[in-house]
This record gives sequence, C-alpha cells and structure tokens, in this order.
Amino acid sequence: MYIAKSGSLFAHGDTKEDAISSVNDKYFASLSFEQRKQEFIKLFKIDGVYPARHFFEWHHHLTGSCESGRLMFVQSHKIDLSGSMTTLQFLNLTKNEYNGEVIKDILEQLSHVSM
Repeated sequence: MYIAKSGSLFAHGDTKEDAISSVNDKYFASLSFEQRKQEFIKLFKIDGVYPARHFFEWHHHLTGSCESGRLMFVQSHKIDLSGSMTTLQFLNLTKNEYNGEVIKDILEQLSHVSM
C-alpha cells in the first residue's frame, strides 16, 4: 500500500501512481471550477502540443467525467493515449461532449487570451 500527500490531503493506492492519482483527484475536487480552469490555462497553451494522456486526466478534473466514459470516448474517436495533441484539438474534440459547457468556457477564455 502506498500513501500520497498533497497539502493536507492524503490518499492510498496499490501503486505509487494510484496513490498520486487519488490524491490529485482529491486536490482538484477541493478547488472551485474557476480555480481548476485557471490551473488548466496555466499549464496548457492553446497551440501547445501535449501528451494525450494529460488531456484524458484533465477532462476528469474539469468536468467530473468518469474513467469508463473517457475510455469509451477515446476508443470511439481512435485516440492514442500514448500520442499527443494540441490544446485546441482537445478542446474542440470535447466541447460538445460530457459537460461540454465547461470546455466551451475554457475555449472561449483561451481564444480571447491568444488574440
């Protein structure tokens, strides 16, 4: 059993990665949407290229999507989680999906920032 800590939050997992993932979930769940959105915008430039796996995880942090739903989406859109994509690709791909209004909000803000 592994234990991960983030601030005053703790989480357990069968592997280090599971414990870290769990504590990250708790951390992001404790933030308001505005705080999560600002964290996303700090990390991802609109034209930047990032691992698709990061967007897979961030969709959960932003929208509350479940892993099973995200895996079905990835499979149906033939997304390689070991590949990469731009932030704009991710946002456009997911803006009309589960909790898409959250993604549209980010897309709108990033569009204004990049002008």
